[in-house]
Formats: sequence, C-alpha cells, structure tokens
Amino acid sequence: MAHLVGKSIALAAGFFAALSNLMVARAGRSNTSACVVFYFCFVSVFIHIPYFWQYGLIIPSGTFIWLAMIGAGLFASIGQLCMTKAYQLANIGKMTILGYFAPVFSLVWSVLFFHQVLTARSLIGCFIILVCGVFFSLLRNEKVVS
Repeated sequence: MAHLVGKSIALAAGFFAALSNLMVARAGRSNTSACVVFYFCFVSVFIHIPYFWQYGLIIPSGTFIWLAMIGAGLFASIGQLCMTKAYQLANIGKMTILGYFAPVFSLVWSVLFFHQVLTARSLIGCFIILVCGVFFSLLRNEKVVS
C-alpha cells in the first residue's frame, strides 16, 4: 500500500478528467466554445473553494510569478477553447483515441524539459497506451487520423 495517497489522487484526477471531457462534449453540442470554457472555469471555482477554506489562500508576490500565472492561464484558456472546438467538430471516438496520447506526450515533455529519466516502467506504460489506443481504433474499424 505504498504511495496510497498519490495513487488515490491520480485515480481521482483521471475520474475528474473523464467527467470534464464528458461535460465538454455534451455542453459543446448546444453552446459556443467560449460558453463551455466559462462553465468549466465557473465550476472549477466552486470545486476549489473547499480546498482554500481548509488550507488557506496564499497570494504570491513578485512580478515574474504573476506574469507566469497570467501566461499559464492565457495559454490554458486558449488550449481549452481549441479542445472544445475540436470536440464540437470532430468525431468523439477519434478524439478519445487521440486523447490516449496525452500521457505519452507528458512523459516526452518531462524528459525534454525536466530531464526526467526514462525507466522501463514508463516505457512499458507508453507501449501499453499506444498499443491499446491503436487496438481500440482497429476494433471500431476507424482510422485514428482522417
């Protein structure tokens, strides 16, 4: 039962990521991309309130920190708008299959930017993700990329 907290957080993160993707896909049918992103941010505020109530709110100081946070928020918003538009325009099955690549890209970025060492476990995990993603697309007789 080593690292139970970390595993629990990862499981909860996966669950909430799936819920957010369902919310984006469902709300995207009848709302604009900007409206869906607003809903996403609005719901996130209420999810974070209990955390801030329990642990307190720390307001950072320093120009660089504020610029970094504003930049991260701006790029995250642009990414969310693009993802919402993609869910509105593309086949959901294909989008889900392409979503399997997110952990693989996360590993690549962590190796490139943070000098994380590739281990056999991480490579096996990437292999499983890629094989299952391709296998899933073959079962449905769909091409991953149009």
